[in-house]
Amino acid sequence: MNTKINIIIADDHDLFRCGLKKILTGFDFVNKIYEAEDGIDVLSILEKENNFIDVIFLDIRMPNLNGFETVKKLRKFNTKVKVIILTMVMQENVMAQMLKEDINGFLLKNSSKEQLRETLERVVETGHCFTEDMIRVMHQAYVNKKYVKESKSYIKLSGREQEILELICKEKTAQEIADKLCISPRTVEVHKKNLMEKTQTKNTVGLVLYSIRNGIIQFV
Repeated sequence: MNTKINIIIADDHDLFRCGLKKILTGFDFVNKIYEAEDGIDVLSILEKENNFIDVIFLDIRMPNLNGFETVKKLRKFNTKVKVIILTMVMQENVMAQMLKEDINGFLLKNSSKEQLRETLERVVETGHCFTEDMIRVMHQAYVNKKYVKESKSYIKLSGREQEILELICKEKTAQEIADKLCISPRTVEVHKKNLMEKTQTKNTVGLVLYSIRNGIIQFV
Protein backbone atom coordinates (compact mmCIF):
# COMPACT_ATOMS: atom_id res chain seq x y z
CA MET A 1 0.00 0.00 0.00
CA ASN A 2 1.16 3.52 -0.77
CA THR A 3 -0.84 5.23 1.98
CA LYS A 4 0.24 5.32 5.61
CA ILE A 5 -2.56 4.45 8.03
CA ASN A 6 -3.36 5.17 11.69
CA ILE A 7 -4.72 2.40 13.90
CA ILE A 8 -6.42 1.90 17.27
CA ILE A 9 -5.90 -1.41 19.09
CA ALA A 10 -8.74 -1.95 21.58
CA ASP A 11 -8.31 -4.90 23.94
CA ASP A 12 -8.39 -5.18 27.74
CA HIS A 13 -5.37 -7.49 27.84
CA ASP A 14 -2.15 -5.47 27.98
CA LEU A 15 0.12 -8.27 26.76
CA PHE A 16 -2.05 -8.90 23.69
CA ARG A 17 -2.14 -5.18 22.82
CA CYS A 18 1.63 -4.90 23.17
CA GLY A 19 2.22 -7.97 21.03
CA LEU A 20 -0.15 -6.82 18.30
CA LYS A 21 1.31 -3.32 18.37
CA LYS A 22 4.84 -4.70 17.97
CA ILE A 23 3.83 -6.67 14.87
CA LEU A 24 1.86 -3.80 13.33
CA THR A 25 4.75 -1.38 13.91
CA GLY A 26 6.82 -3.59 11.61
CA PHE A 27 4.45 -3.05 8.67
CA ASP A 28 5.79 -0.30 6.42
CA PHE A 29 2.32 1.14 5.72
CA VAL A 30 1.42 1.68 9.40
CA ASN A 31 1.98 5.22 10.67
CA LYS A 32 0.67 5.67 14.21
CA ILE A 33 -0.89 3.22 16.68
CA TYR A 34 -3.16 4.15 19.58
CA GLU A 35 -4.04 1.78 22.44
CA ALA A 36 -7.39 1.44 24.21
CA GLU A 37 -8.46 -0.81 27.09
CA ASP A 38 -12.17 -0.65 26.32
CA GLY A 39 -14.80 0.96 24.13
CA ILE A 40 -14.87 4.11 26.23
CA ASP A 41 -11.17 4.65 25.50
CA VAL A 42 -11.85 4.10 21.78
CA LEU A 43 -14.56 6.77 21.71
CA SER A 44 -12.30 9.14 23.65
CA ILE A 45 -9.49 8.71 21.10
CA LEU A 46 -11.92 9.18 18.22
CA GLU A 47 -13.20 12.42 19.73
CA LYS A 48 -9.67 13.83 19.50
CA GLU A 49 -8.36 12.07 16.39
CA ASN A 50 -11.57 11.22 14.51
CA ASN A 51 -10.43 12.26 11.04
CA PHE A 52 -7.04 10.60 11.37
CA ILE A 53 -8.02 7.06 12.39
CA ASP A 54 -8.25 4.57 9.52
CA VAL A 55 -8.67 1.19 11.21
CA ILE A 56 -9.74 -0.09 14.63
CA PHE A 57 -8.87 -3.57 15.88
CA LEU A 58 -11.70 -4.18 18.31
CA ASP A 59 -11.97 -6.98 20.86
CA ILE A 60 -15.52 -8.25 21.35
CA ARG A 61 -15.28 -8.89 25.08
CA MET A 62 -14.15 -5.76 26.92
CA PRO A 63 -15.30 -4.26 30.24
CA ASN A 64 -17.46 -1.11 30.39
CA LEU A 65 -18.27 -1.09 26.67
CA ASN A 66 -17.82 -4.22 24.53
CA GLY A 67 -16.90 -4.39 20.85
CA PHE A 68 -20.35 -4.37 19.27
CA GLU A 69 -21.66 -1.70 21.65
CA THR A 70 -18.67 0.42 20.71
CA VAL A 71 -19.38 0.00 16.99
CA LYS A 72 -22.98 1.14 17.44
CA LYS A 73 -21.82 4.32 19.18
CA LEU A 74 -18.93 5.20 16.89
CA ARG A 75 -20.95 4.68 13.70
CA LYS A 76 -23.21 7.54 14.77
CA PHE A 77 -20.43 10.00 14.04
CA ASN A 78 -17.88 8.07 11.96
CA THR A 79 -19.00 5.82 9.12
CA LYS A 80 -15.64 5.75 7.32
CA VAL A 81 -13.31 4.17 9.87
CA LYS A 82 -12.74 0.47 9.20
CA VAL A 83 -13.46 -1.96 12.06
CA ILE A 84 -11.82 -5.38 12.39
CA ILE A 85 -13.27 -7.56 15.14
CA LEU A 86 -10.86 -9.58 17.30
CA THR A 87 -11.99 -12.79 18.97
CA MET A 88 -10.77 -16.21 20.06
CA VAL A 89 -13.35 -18.32 18.25
CA MET A 90 -15.50 -18.15 15.12
CA GLN A 91 -19.00 -18.58 16.55
CA GLU A 92 -22.24 -18.40 14.62
CA ASN A 93 -23.76 -15.82 16.97
CA VAL A 94 -20.70 -13.58 16.63
CA MET A 95 -20.70 -13.79 12.84
CA ALA A 96 -24.46 -13.20 12.84
CA GLN A 97 -23.95 -10.04 14.87
CA MET A 98 -21.59 -8.89 12.13
CA LEU A 99 -24.52 -9.20 9.73
CA LYS A 100 -26.30 -6.55 11.79
CA GLU A 101 -23.41 -4.18 12.43
CA ASP A 102 -21.17 -2.36 9.98
CA ILE A 103 -18.07 -4.53 10.49
CA ASN A 104 -15.30 -4.59 7.88
CA GLY A 105 -13.35 -7.64 8.93
CA PHE A 106 -12.82 -10.43 11.42
CA LEU A 107 -9.58 -11.80 12.83
CA LEU A 108 -8.97 -14.73 15.14
CA LYS A 109 -6.49 -13.92 17.91
CA ASN A 110 -4.37 -16.95 17.03
CA SER A 111 -3.93 -15.79 13.42
CA SER A 112 -0.45 -15.66 11.91
CA LYS A 113 1.48 -12.49 11.14
CA GLU A 114 0.80 -13.09 7.44
CA GLN A 115 -2.96 -13.42 8.04
CA LEU A 116 -2.90 -10.21 10.08
CA ARG A 117 -1.17 -8.31 7.30
CA GLU A 118 -3.45 -9.71 4.60
CA THR A 119 -6.59 -8.88 6.59
CA LEU A 120 -5.44 -5.34 7.26
CA GLU A 121 -4.41 -4.71 3.65
CA ARG A 122 -7.66 -6.15 2.28
CA VAL A 123 -9.80 -4.09 4.63
CA VAL A 124 -8.00 -0.88 3.66
CA GLU A 125 -7.96 -1.64 -0.08
CA THR A 126 -11.39 -3.22 -0.62
CA GLY A 127 -13.39 -2.22 2.45
CA HIS A 128 -13.76 -5.75 3.84
CA CYS A 129 -12.01 -9.02 4.50
CA PHE A 130 -13.99 -12.18 5.18
CA THR A 131 -12.54 -15.61 4.44
CA GLU A 132 -14.69 -18.28 2.80
CA ASP A 133 -15.01 -20.04 6.17
CA MET A 134 -16.24 -16.85 7.81
CA ILE A 135 -18.77 -16.18 5.07
CA ARG A 136 -19.96 -19.78 5.33
CA VAL A 137 -20.66 -19.36 9.06
CA MET A 138 -22.38 -16.01 8.43
CA HIS A 139 -24.48 -17.61 5.71
CA GLN A 140 -25.45 -20.46 8.04
CA ALA A 141 -26.48 -17.95 10.68
CA TYR A 142 -28.81 -16.37 8.16
CA VAL A 143 -30.16 -19.71 6.91
CA ASN A 144 -30.92 -20.76 10.47
CA LYS A 145 -32.64 -17.40 11.07
CA LYS A 146 -31.58 -17.88 14.65
CA TYR A 147 -30.03 -14.48 15.07
CA VAL A 148 -30.64 -12.59 11.83
CA LYS A 149 -33.77 -10.81 10.69
CA GLU A 150 -35.32 -11.40 7.26
CA SER A 151 -33.65 -9.56 4.40
CA LYS A 152 -35.29 -7.24 1.92
CA SER A 153 -36.78 -8.60 -1.28
CA TYR A 154 -34.26 -9.73 -3.87
CA ILE A 155 -33.51 -7.18 -6.54
CA LYS A 156 -32.86 -8.36 -10.10
CA LEU A 157 -29.31 -7.64 -11.25
CA SER A 158 -27.89 -7.54 -14.75
CA GLY A 159 -25.39 -10.18 -15.84
CA ARG A 160 -22.51 -7.72 -15.50
CA GLU A 161 -23.67 -6.55 -12.07
CA GLN A 162 -23.87 -10.17 -10.95
CA GLU A 163 -20.30 -10.81 -12.15
CA ILE A 164 -18.95 -7.73 -10.39
CA LEU A 165 -20.81 -8.48 -7.18
CA GLU A 166 -19.44 -12.02 -7.09
CA LEU A 167 -15.89 -10.68 -7.59
CA ILE A 168 -16.39 -8.09 -4.86
CA CYS A 169 -17.40 -10.93 -2.55
CA LYS A 170 -14.16 -12.68 -3.46
CA GLU A 171 -12.30 -9.60 -2.19
CA LYS A 172 -11.09 -8.44 -5.59
CA THR A 173 -10.03 -4.81 -5.93
CA ALA A 174 -11.48 -2.54 -8.61
CA GLN A 175 -8.31 -2.99 -10.65
CA GLU A 176 -8.41 -6.78 -10.33
CA ILE A 177 -12.07 -6.85 -11.37
CA ALA A 178 -11.33 -4.55 -14.29
CA ASP A 179 -8.48 -6.77 -15.48
CA LYS A 180 -10.57 -9.94 -15.24
CA LEU A 181 -13.58 -8.48 -17.08
CA CYS A 182 -11.55 -6.40 -19.56
CA ILE A 183 -13.16 -3.12 -18.50
CA SER A 184 -11.79 0.03 -16.88
CA PRO A 185 -11.56 0.49 -13.08
CA ARG A 186 -13.80 3.54 -13.52
CA THR A 187 -16.50 1.34 -15.08
CA VAL A 188 -16.17 -1.06 -12.15
CA GLU A 189 -16.72 1.81 -9.71
CA VAL A 190 -19.79 2.96 -11.66
CA HIS A 191 -21.27 -0.56 -11.46
CA LYS A 192 -20.39 -0.74 -7.77
CA LYS A 193 -22.16 2.57 -7.12
CA ASN A 194 -25.23 1.34 -9.03
CA LEU A 195 -25.19 -1.92 -7.03
CA MET A 196 -25.17 -0.03 -3.74
CA GLU A 197 -28.07 2.12 -4.92
CA LYS A 198 -30.06 -0.91 -6.06
CA THR A 199 -29.42 -2.91 -2.90
CA GLN A 200 -29.67 0.11 -0.59
CA THR A 201 -26.28 -0.60 0.94
CA LYS A 202 -23.60 1.89 1.95
CA ASN A 203 -20.35 0.10 1.16
CA THR A 204 -18.66 -3.12 0.03
CA VAL A 205 -19.42 -4.79 3.36
CA GLY A 206 -23.11 -4.14 2.79
CA LEU A 207 -22.84 -5.67 -0.68
CA VAL A 208 -21.20 -8.80 0.72
CA LEU A 209 -23.91 -9.19 3.34
CA TYR A 210 -26.61 -8.59 0.73
CA SER A 211 -25.06 -11.43 -1.29
CA ILE A 212 -25.14 -13.74 1.72
CA ARG A 213 -28.78 -12.99 2.44
CA ASN A 214 -29.85 -13.52 -1.15
CA GLY A 215 -27.80 -16.62 -1.97
CA ILE A 216 -25.52 -14.91 -4.50
CA ILE A 217 -22.52 -16.50 -2.80
CA GLN A 218 -22.76 -20.20 -3.57
CA PHE A 219 -21.49 -23.01 -1.31
CA VAL A 220 -20.73 -26.58 -2.25
